[in-house]
Formats: sequence, C-alpha cells, structure tokens
Amino acid sequence: MDQIIGLVSNYAKPRYEDDFVDRLNFQYTSYIFGFSALVIGYNTYFGTSIRCWTPAEFRDGWSEYARDYCLIENTYYLPLEDPNLPPAEQREQKELTYYQWVQFILVFLAFLFYLPYLFWKTVNWWSGLQVRSVVKASVELDKTNMKERQPQMEKIANHLYQFVDHGGHRKSPIPLVPNIIGRNWVAVTYIITKVLFVINLVAQLILIHIFLGFRWGDFFSFRIGFGSNWINNGIFPRQTMCDFDIRNKGSIQQYSIQCVLPMNMLNEKIFLILFYWLIVLLFITIYNLSRSISSFFLFTSRQEFAHRMLHAGYYDHSDSPNETTSSEKVPLIDRPVSLNSDQHRFSSLSPDLVVILSLIAKNAGDNVSIQKIITEIAEYRICCDSGKKTEKCTKFQNLTEMLGFSCCANQIYTTRENICCEGKVYERDRGGGVMAHSCCSSQPLRLDQTCCSGKIHNIISGDCCGEQVYFRRDPSLICCNSTLSNKTTPNDICCGITSYNPLSNSNHCCGDKVSKLDSCCITNSGEFKDYDSNTHVCCDGPMLKQSTKLACCYLKKDEKFINTQYDKSKQCCKYPYDKLYLISKNGTC
Repeated sequence: MDQIIGLVSNYAKPRYEDDFVDRLNFQYTSYIFGFSALVIGYNTYFGTSIRCWTPAEFRDGWSEYARDYCLIENTYYLPLEDPNLPPAEQREQKELTYYQWVQFILVFLAFLFYLPYLFWKTVNWWSGLQVRSVVKASVELDKTNMKERQPQMEKIANHLYQFVDHGGHRKSPIPLVPNIIGRNWVAVTYIITKVLFVINLVAQLILIHIFLGFRWGDFFSFRIGFGSNWINNGIFPRQTMCDFDIRNKGSIQQYSIQCVLPMNMLNEKIFLILFYWLIVLLFITIYNLSRSISSFFLFTSRQEFAHRMLHAGYYDHSDSPNETTSSEKVPLIDRPVSLNSDQHRFSSLSPDLVVILSLIAKNAGDNVSIQKIITEIAEYRICCDSGKKTEKCTKFQNLTEMLGFSCCANQIYTTRENICCEGKVYERDRGGGVMAHSCCSSQPLRLDQTCCSGKIHNIISGDCCGEQVYFRRDPSLICCNSTLSNKTTPNDICCGITSYNPLSNSNHCCGDKVSKLDSCCITNSGEFKDYDSNTHVCCDGPMLKQSTKLACCYLKKDEKFINTQYDKSKQCCKYPYDKLYLISKNGTC
C-alpha cells in the first residue's frame, strides 16, 4: 500500500517541464479515466452489477450461481418485442463481451495519455539543455529571500547562456536527423509532444466512437448521446438474456433467464461524459499546439515574446530611468539604457530558449523576474573548463552549489539529478530505485554496486580482487596478486597468484610458484628456482652436490660477492683474485 501511495504521490508531483494544457492531457485526464475505472470496477465486483430473474424452483444458491455465471460468461441482447429466442449461433453473435473489461480498457486509455509526456521527458535534455532543472530552479526562486535570489538567477542565466553560446555549433543528438533540427531540438520535440497529444485524442475519440457504436453522421454533427436510445439499440442494454446448463440426475437441463444490468446505466453516463470531455480537450490542445508553433518559430511571435518578458521585469514604454515604486515587486537589476535594443537582441533568440523561458513564465508566474534572467544571459558567461580565470569565471565557480549546477568538461549539469564521470554527464537515477553516488571509471556507480578496477558488479559492499568481486569473510576464497583463488585449507596463504598451505611439508613457495621441492634458490639475476636440498645445492641456481663437472665459486663481481658455477677443469681463485683459471696454465692461484 505504501508503494502504491508513493507511486501516486510521485505521479502527482509538479513536473515543471510542461504547461497547463500538457497537464490537462497526461495528468488530469489520466486521473479522470483512472477514477472512472475504479468506480466501474468497484460496482462490477463489489456492487450490484447484474440481477437475473430465475425460475421459482431455484433456491438461493441456484440464483447466486446463475447470477455469477451470467456475469462471467457474458449475456446477449434480445429486444423485448421479439418473444422468440434466436438460434444458438445468433446468440453468440449478440453476446455482450465488453462490460467485464470496461475498467481495464479505461486504465489502458489512461496510460495512453501518459505516453506523449514520457516521450518529452525522455528526449528534451538530449540537446544539453536541462529543461526540468532550470524551470524547477526558477519556480523555487520565490521561496528564497532577496539576497539569495540574485546569485540563483545568475546561475540560471549561466546555464541558458552556455546553451545559447553553443547553439550554432550543436549537432543533432540522433544520427541521420538534420542538424537544423538538432539546433532546435527542445522546440521541435516539444511540438512533437503536443502533436502526439492531438493524435492520442483523435485516436481515443474514434476508439470510443467505434466501441459505443455511434453513427458517423452524429460524430461529425456533434449530436452524439442526444436522443440515442441506447437502452434498446444494444449498446448499453438494461435487459439481456443468459443461457446456462445445469447437470441434474444424469441429465443436463438448459435454462434461458432474463437479466438486468444496472452497471450499464453507469457505463453509459461515464462514457458519454468522457467522450465530450475528449472533444473539448481536443479543441483546447489543437489551439495550444497552433499557439506554440507560432510562438516558437515565427520571428514576429518571438519579438512579441521578448517584448512581453522585458516588460515583466518592470520596464515601461517610455524607457524612463526612474526606478519602480511598486511595494509588491522590485526588479533585481538596473534597467538597461534602451528597451528597444534589448528587445531587438532577444527577438532573435533560438526557439529552444523561447520554449524554456515560456515554461519558466508559465510555471513560476510573475513572481520571477524573467527580465533578470534574460539580461543575465546577455551579460554573464559561464566558463566551464575554458581555462579562463576572469572575475566572471571565478564568480561562477563560487555559485555552482547554490542551484545545484556544476561543470563537467565543457558543459553544465545538475548535481542533484546527474553525475559527471570522466567528462560525461549521466543521470543519477539509473533504474532499480537506487541512485548513483560516484563513478567507476567512465560509468556511474549505484549504492548497490561495487567497482573493481573499472568493472561494475551488482553486489553491495563487496571486496575487490583485480576486476573480480568477493567477500573477505568468505573462508573459501583468497585474493593473491589481484587473482581470486580457492582455499584448500583454512591455513592457506598466497604464493604468486595461487594459494598453498605453509604447514604442509609437501608444498613450498618459491618466488611466485608453489613447488613440491623443499628449497628455493635465487640466481644472481634475481630469478627463483626450486630444488631438492638432498641432491642439489644453491649456486646461482640449483647444482648437483656430487657433480663431476661443475663446482661453486664465491667471487666478487661489480662490488658484490656472488656464487658462480664453474667447470672443474678450471681453478677457483677467490678474493682478492676473484678469477677462474685453467688448471693447465696456472697450477695455483
């Protein structure tokens, strides 16, 4: 139950990246359809959805059985004027198969209203403009005092300015899509979202029209529901027939009983209200779509928008230098010298910027000085990874935490909703209900994951052994030189990349290898070689004790004393000579 309440409350929270008409479609209309589904579902399963007129010999249990059977297995419509029952084939054709599924159909239709918004929510940030974060930050400005509002507005302007500054160089985020669309990605996808709302409304109107069996003439003349005799035309009949069989003493008795469907009166009214609501919403959405296209893409509309936004910051038509005397709202910056010059400058703003500024105006209202944000876009530049150390850049770095923005390579991202990993921005919400808290190489790492040498494992609080993950408390595993090895005994320790039991006389560690021999010899070059101490000695490597050809000589070489194997045909002359001589030439040292 808590999860359901949490899901509903999360769905009801403000999105900030839409206008009122969008919310009418994906939020409020979904609520209406969902509530209708609950009412119909409750009436179907807990109310009196069907009543049947049973023969007198039926007891209470028989009557309940007949009612439940007819509710589950469908009834069929037969006009009262026809006293004869049709053949079995015609009865199946006249069955009413929809009324058990009405609530599920409404839930599905409610979900269809959410799909266009899901598309918009998914693609609007692909251009690099964090629509939701910027609008949300602007909405929350009204909750801050005047001292904190100034730097926060500057922060919003920084993000928008970067977007404008790189507008001419942006490419489409999707291959094969023209760059002209990529440079207006937010505006184009927002218009596509509104078009999808219109398509959804038209499709649902046609679907309900077919479902209810309306005539197309009534559909286009808007006479649907007026004068319709749904009680007698089979769309929402009140009285129906139901056939069922009862096994009785070795024989099967067939009954045909008459039933009344009180639920159809409720279904009729709900669908009629929904149908006309969709018609009204369709006209509202089409009007909103046309206004949006005009506002975002027509030069004159953008000029009018800039004029309106600048006047929202308490400019007057005379460009008077006097400050406003309003006691309710005070502009946060001084007036520019000329309103006309600013208006001309901002009338050429990109459609994407017009989209986000209009969303700020619609969501934040007049309490936010849009003029302030627009002016800051022109005067204040952010310096992410630019190498510049100007006063503006230093000031920006000090403001990064106020609105939750920060630099990632040469772009801005929101630290609360995103994370920067090696110059690339990722969403913190990676699915599974757990947020990413840090990076694993170039990928975001969730709290329920472990990073081992740049490789992510879906294990909580694991220990790393190279790229592998394990738990040190596991008595069967040991990590040896970044390689995971299985323990054969509790006393095992590492030898190179494998493990062995030092208490065992059968295995010994020589360098990085486990040997069956009992001793280990280190050569002059630092190489480890194992040998049997019963048969060999260590002299720059294993050497036979009873060798007839080789012997060992302790010589000084390069200021070091080392063991050297030599041929017995020579003579070993130790310090201070430190040389080997042939016996035939030098009898003694």
